Order: sequence, then structure tokens, then C-alpha cells
Amino acid sequence: MPRYGSLTEHDATLNFYQGCRRVDTGPLGACTGCYIFRPWFNRMKTQRTGTDMNHLGYNDFGNQIRQLRSWIHNEDGGPALRRVLLDDMSDGFHEDIPFDRIERLHTEVIEGFPDMTFRVLTKRIGRALMFYRKRERGVPPNAWIGTTIAARNRLQRLDILRQIKGIPHTNAVWVSVEPYLQDLTADPATGEPDPEFSLKGVDLIVVGGESGEGARPMDPRWVVNLNRVAERDGCLVFYKQAGSTRPRQGAGGDTCPCCGRRNHDREALDRLQDRLAATDLVYTSKLNKTKQAKPT
Repeated sequence: MPRYGSLTEHDATLNFYQGCRRVDTGPLGACTGCYIFRPWFNRMKTQRTGTDMNHLGYNDFGNQIRQLRSWIHNEDGGPALRRVLLDDMSDGFHEDIPFDRIERLHTEVIEGFPDMTFRVLTKRIGRALMFYRKRERGVPPNAWIGTTIAARNRLQRLDILRQIKGIPHTNAVWVSVEPYLQDLTADPATGEPDPEFSLKGVDLIVVGGESGEGARPMDPRWVVNLNRVAERDGCLVFYKQAGSTRPRQGAGGDTCPCCGRRNHDREALDRLQDRLAATDLVYTSKLNKTKQAKPT
């Protein structure tokens, strides 16, 4: 089974849920052009799985864990797997998913595979904050918690993400700026740089334009501006793709506007993971001792 939609050769995606509900709509809404809602894609998934992508559906938990285990043991013969993006066909913090099921995923999957890094991406970042505040063990150190910000009307998600960064054991938070629909660094009324805009506290941003029929264009200057702020604030940048009116999945191999290289800093994810490795191992050791100490 291919590592569908992967960013790099060391990444894969795994879906415990399928289907979603739009929360970012309108001309600057990230959900407006989301591929899972496009008629051709919805028809294909409905025929294959019986799930309409406009409604939340659960995939078999055991099957997904077996798939993950096969990737870890490299049974598909591909490159060594380092990271897994969870639920790109849905939102793992969807309001219809109860917290006890979210806890099961954290316990059996994220904490159950401590040597693997799991990238969690949600537009419902406020619900994620509620969950992690209540969770006794906080955020697993091998989970990178992320949110999507396509335009300035969702910049409040940065503040919520920083609150999650302050929860015990949180190692990394990240932002998906895909689709990039409006310059996040500039005042839309004047076009002048916004001195209040900051990426401090954010470890990584993934930047990309929208793809598919009717894709909304991304101005390359927005990427240059965002990269400038990221460098100032110590945030790594992975430039995924420029966007296209043709359907695309994974990293597109496009030339970055700010450096002229293909997929600017493609190694950013590996470098962040290596930087966090020592902290991960320290916490994982403590976590395993806690589990062993519990009575059976």
C-alpha cells in the first residue's frame, strides 16, 4: 500500500477517520476548495469505502494499526518511515469524535509507537487545547500538534497553538499554511508589513498553494515575506508546492520563490525531529516506567 500523500520519502499518512464538515468557508476559507469535498473525489471514496466525505466515518482501528506496523517494519520495501500525518481525510478533533476515542488513539497509537513521530493537524485547535488541558499525561512528546492558517482571519489559532506549546511534554507545534490565500505578514488594508505578526513559539511551518480545478492563486511574494518572519523568529520552513489547477498530492517539487531551490529546506522535518530526539527519549523512558509500575 503506498504512503499516500506523503511530504517526503520518510513520511506517510494514516486515516482513522474519513469525512468532515467545513469550518473555514468563503473566499479565504481553507475548507472551500478542500479536495475531499470535490465531487470526483467524493464519488471515488464513496464507491471504495461507502463513506460520503461530507459526513464523518470511522475506519477500522485494528486495520490502521496493522498498516502502521507494516510500514515501521518496512514490509512495503520503501524508505525508512520517520513520521506519520494523522487523518488528512478528516479532522482528528472533529466535534463529533468523543474525547474517549481521541484518548484511545493517543494511548494505543501515538504513545504505543514511541519511536515514531505523529503529525496532528486540526482546524479545531480550540478543541485540541481543551483535550490536552484535561489529559493527565499532557501532549505525547512524539506528537507534533499543528493547525491550518490560510488567511489572517484565522491568526487567533496561533495564540491557541502557543497555549498548547505550554502544556507539559509538548515538544513541537507547527502550522500548515496551505492553501496560502492571503499574505499573513501584511495589513490587508494598507499592504504594509504588520509589526505585530510573529511566529515565535512555532517550530515549523509548511507552505503551499492550492491545487485542483478552480484553485485560488498564491502570490510568491507572500512566501518570501513569511520566510523572512520565520527566519527572524527561529521557525523552520518547508515549502511544499506552488499550487496548480491540476490535482496534486504530496510535495510538488516546485522552485521556492525565496531561495530558488526545489522544496525549500526539504530536510526541515528531519532536522526538527533530530533536534527533539533527546527530549523524546528522556520522556519516553519515564512514560514506559510509569506504565510498567501500574498494577495489572
